Amino acid sequence: MVLIRTGSELDDRLIPCVVTQNRAWIWSEEIGDPAEAARTAFLFAQALQLSIHDKSTIIRLAMFVNDMLGDLLSIPPYQPLETPTVAEAVLIDHSTGRTVETEMKDV
Repeated sequence: MVLIRTGSELDDRLIPCVVTQNRAWIWSEEIGDPAEAARTAFLFAQALQLSIHDKSTIIRLAMFVNDMLGDLLSIPPYQPLETPTVAEAVLIDHSTGRTVETEMKDV
């Protein structure tokens, strides 16, 4: 999950706020780490240029991330696209008849 300030999508100084799937547990009300979630929400508020002096801003930001956890965790793992085959090779050992086939992929 990536949070960015509205209107700054093309700004060179953009600092994205990223919640990865492996760190999503921090934001959970059931098993999370409230202190770490609060620290991270504070840092996110700074990066998003929100008021860091208003506790309700930090709380709303943490609640927003928590509300979106279901969506984040339901995203299937990334499946890399099939890369095109640019060459094939067949090796034949004529003494044994053993054949090895392989493909070269474009990366």
